[in-house]
Amino acid sequence: MAEEKKTLGFEINPTKYIVYSNFNPKVKRWSDLILRRSDDKDSWLSPMSAGLNYALAVFEGMKAFRHKSGEIFLFRPRDHAQRFARSMEGLLMPALPPVKFVDALHLLVKANAEFVPEYCQGSLYIRPIAWGNDKLG
Repeated sequence: MAEEKKTLGFEINPTKYIVYSNFNPKVKRWSDLILRRSDDKDSWLSPMSAGLNYALAVFEGMKAFRHKSGEIFLFRPRDHAQRFARSMEGLLMPALPPVKFVDALHLLVKANAEFVPEYCQGSLYIRPIAWGNDKLG
């Protein structure tokens, strides 16, 4: 019996894990990377977030793809990291260090490797975002 190949479409397919880091303004530093299940409600955005109320947010869009050897590659992660940091600085947000950004990508892709299609079958789209989550008032 021939194996049926799954057709990949352009749709949202949530992965199992997310990676994030919080900025602590009191000590002016980013937290260690936090790996959580995507369905963990403790990771949700506050409705009082400056990101929601004033559109204080930045994003990137990038892909992870599988090589014919089976190894997973990211497309220009350092370029994305530098652009992400510049965008944050442009909105007067504390910039996420590019090394932490790239480490987060590796952690995220490793945790969600099952969502990276086989060689020449597509890619995993990754949408790094940062938003102002300080409380209003």
